[in-house]
Amino acid sequence: MLNAVSIAALMVLLAVPQLLHAQANSLFIEDLTWEEVAAALKAGKTTALFYTGGGEQNGPHLAFGKHNAVARYVAERIAKELGNALIYPVLPYSPSGDPSKKEGQMAFPGSSSLTDETYGMVARDIVLGAATAGFRDIILIGDHGGGQDVLKQTAATLDARLKPAGARVFYCDDLYFKSRDEFSSYLRDHKITGEGHAGVEDTSAI
Repeated sequence: MLNAVSIAALMVLLAVPQLLHAQANSLFIEDLTWEEVAAALKAGKTTALFYTGGGEQNGPHLAFGKHNAVARYVAERIAKELGNALIYPVLPYSPSGDPSKKEGQMAFPGSSSLTDETYGMVARDIVLGAATAGFRDIILIGDHGGGQDVLKQTAATLDARLKPAGARVFYCDDLYFKSRDEFSSYLRDHKITGEGHAGVEDTSAI
């Protein structure tokens, strides 16, 4: 007779095929097979979004995954609006300070950080892979303040390199800078306090 543990194990095994089965309608590459990505490219989905999140502390009320949750949500909204885009897995790390000096967010337990060099190299390799796959427009976006200049420089360098082969690389800064400027203006106009890191804007986004 099956005991409770055996029944639970059997249920998990039965669920695995469903969990691992690709979600053909998803815009997230991590949910697709290579054949589905190839078919999507052939059908015109030639824009790739590479969004970076972060692993910094967000006060006593928000979890470390804040940037990643926002990045994933916004990336899907963008891809749906564009109609011709797929989304690379969100990078859950970004520059957040020197851990050896407990600098910036690294003064808080649980925070994670990449150096500018590592961050830029990861972005570069993702872009080159996307171009090799056949994506023609590759867009870099960062939800965390650290690393914005790195993404900008990486996009400029790779755009010059890949443009002759027919691929373009763009850095989208509006989602970070313009959105924050507009939100700050809204707070000032409505005399709402609590602006800043892990403040009203970040909290309301979650």
